[in-house]
Amino acid sequence: MTLFDHELTQRARFGPGAESVPTSRHRYAAFMLTTLVVLAPFDFAIPESGFGFLVLRPLMIVAAVLSVVSLLLVPARRIVALTSVATLGAVWVSTALSDSPSLSAAASARITVAILVFAASTSVFACRSGRSTLRDGLTLGVIAFTLVGIATHLTGGELLVTEYLLGDISISNGVARLTRPFPHTNVAAMFLGPSLVLLAVDPRDPDSKAPGWATLTAVALAVVALSLTLSSGGLIAAIAGLLAGAWWNRSTPWVLNRIVPLLSAAYLAASRALYSSWDQRLSFDGGVTGTQPRPLSRVQVWEQAWDAFTGAPVFGLGPGQFGPFSSTATPDGLAAAPHAHSIVFEALATGGLVLAVPLAVLIVVVARSLLRTLPACAGISGAMVAVGVHSLVDYGVVFTSTGILIGAVAGALVGTHVSAESRDER
Repeated sequence: MTLFDHELTQRARFGPGAESVPTSRHRYAAFMLTTLVVLAPFDFAIPESGFGFLVLRPLMIVAAVLSVVSLLLVPARRIVALTSVATLGAVWVSTALSDSPSLSAAASARITVAILVFAASTSVFACRSGRSTLRDGLTLGVIAFTLVGIATHLTGGELLVTEYLLGDISISNGVARLTRPFPHTNVAAMFLGPSLVLLAVDPRDPDSKAPGWATLTAVALAVVALSLTLSSGGLIAAIAGLLAGAWWNRSTPWVLNRIVPLLSAAYLAASRALYSSWDQRLSFDGGVTGTQPRPLSRVQVWEQAWDAFTGAPVFGLGPGQFGPFSSTATPDGLAAAPHAHSIVFEALATGGLVLAVPLAVLIVVVARSLLRTLPACAGISGAMVAVGVHSLVDYGVVFTSTGILIGAVAGALVGTHVSAESRDER
């Protein structure tokens, strides 16, 4: 019996609306995408300059291949496919019309990877077994990469093969921040936050309904690692997601589902008040401290992004072009921003209305799914809250690592909602 025959047998047995029944194709695809999410923090800089003019890296190539294979095994629904194609079309039109198509194409390739992961995840993680695979894989992955991050942070240098990873250990105003195995400390925070929320909101073993000790261990390590990133956006986003998850779990009979996210949020809030390194990291006075220029505030960056949008409102500057624009608009003594520190302002500045409109549709689809999510998916919903809050002040798709996780979380949420609506209609 072929995989396709097996899938038809499953649907004939359980009915056309039984998306929760996994087929062999679903299982293979779920394993591939979960493996991709677990590998995402380890973005190797081999070769250092990337492959070709798109500056492709091994992680990007693996992500694109696994996403396409997953889509071939489990095709996305029509509404998801149309929205994704429209967004990608806008991205590449803006790229072709930019002043530097090569530079824009390199940025567009990263956006493309994130959207491919999103489209694949809407079908693969739409069923309970798919989400369970993601949860189990993320549990083991969080334990692995937080141990690497904490060990590297405590020793104050690269360990084993971490020196071959993309990026460098982040130091802000003389303060070392937890970075590894991620390419940048803000990337670490944007990845750890949603991962922590997803696991903390539902820490039980889904089969035995007992405490999942591996999951609890992953949550504890993720809380510590996230706090050591010293990322304000990461902490605020994670706390928002944890509190939202605890609220959605308020009527659950499982005490852990309410207590663990609240305890995690309390630790993150306390770390902001108790870690003395926070004050030093944020104490930029007089424009320049030592040899390090003071970074632009978020408001200043957004003002530059708005100026870029008003200067080219239809097609924008082109993907990846905000950094060069900021360098010409930033006065001496301040550090230019490499991106607009907001997915909304980045889209407006680099893609204009051509990109902002389909992106707005995509955001509405995700937001609608969040508002109508099932209580059983509080973990995915809370993780999406963390992604959304952090995306207001940072642009997560600038790195492939976070683009993969954002695509997987948003895709799982949308897929769950669309699948549930299909079952209700039938």
